Amino acid sequence: MVRNEEDQYLGRRPLALHLEEATRRVAPPFLQKTCCARTSGKKFQGKKRCLVIGSGIGGLTVAYELLKQGMNVTVLEARGKTGGRCLTLRAGDEHVEDDNDLLESTGPRVTQKVDFEEVEGDEVPYFNAGPGRIPSAHTHLLGYLKEFKVELEVYVMNSTSNLVQMKNGPLKNDEPLAYRHVDHSVRGHLAELVYEKAEDIVEASRRRRKGRSCCCCSVTKKTTTTQTGRTTTQTTTTTTTTVSCDEYRLRKKERAGQLRDLMRNFGQLDGEGRFWPTGGENGLEHVRDRVGYAKPPGVDAGQTLDFLSLEALLE
Repeated sequence: MVRNEEDQYLGRRPLALHLEEATRRVAPPFLQKTCCARTSGKKFQGKKRCLVIGSGIGGLTVAYELLKQGMNVTVLEARGKTGGRCLTLRAGDEHVEDDNDLLESTGPRVTQKVDFEEVEGDEVPYFNAGPGRIPSAHTHLLGYLKEFKVELEVYVMNSTSNLVQMKNGPLKNDEPLAYRHVDHSVRGHLAELVYEKAEDIVEASRRRRKGRSCCCCSVTKKTTTTQTGRTTTQTTTTTTTTVSCDEYRLRKKERAGQLRDLMRNFGQLDGEGRFWPTGGENGLEHVRDRVGYAKPPGVDAGQTLDFLSLEALLE
């Protein structure tokens, strides 16, 4: 999962299935039950032949468009399914992955069986083991979905409720953690460190951006290019701006204060710049709860989860 950048869509039925069905509809009846599809149409009248290798989305799209133009098309597929990498798994399905990505020496891994727990009254769960989404920028693909009337659903790119599972994770077990728990623990620790060293960071940033030779001076170089006929002249002007040390220290203190305010919001720090999640007091006062709750709030204040330590996150 990544963060939401734009509207994402997912077809409930694989597009490959619709392309395959459409290809069969265009093909003559005696070929509609085979993996090959041929037809004659208005433009080519069967005078052109095409061999398509592979029945993935690309191969089926090519075959479909050429069939509509009347070309004789044959699609070859080595596997027992169409759709290429598109693969939807549901309860009871079995799936075998390659042992590695070396085509010449790989072998099958242990067969995995899908064992989703179905909740009564809810939709049947499924998992897209291949491509999981269609970005809204893929307008041609979305056009085929519209043409074949494929049902779409909004794809949620990221949610703080998503579960993150890591082998030997921060809690030294394989139990999944809510994304908010990991994300805001990291943000809190980073914000606390920046808050503590705010003035040093402001100073380092000024020196890096402005090329300061001392705390009171800044050097600016400006290059001007002029052209007269065939002659080009470049002139470099150096300007030094000087401010008093007291004025500079005041500016740095002001910037450091602004950085600390930013870190309080970024990491949900307390007034002293400490990262310390809490459910607050009754009445939901002084709540710092982005890491999530062990006991949700109700009439009384809730109990937040313990934040993940920086050492555990780094390991």
